[in-house]
Amino acid sequence: MDLGPEHLRRFDELSGPALDYPAPVHGALRAVLQFAGTSVDGETSSAHPPLPRSDARY
Repeated sequence: MDLGPEHLRRFDELSGPALDYPAPVHGALRAVLQFAGTSVDGETSSAHPPLPRSDARY
């Protein structure tokens, strides 16, 4: 028996892990700080707003 896309989506939804804090809170912020405007594994991010304002790097 083959499962259709809706069945697979539902299985994925039900079997996904329930992540503890801080995972649900920091999704977009994590990508901004970790990837700094690059795309990694298909996940795009924007640059952290203060970065383009200055050439100073630490």
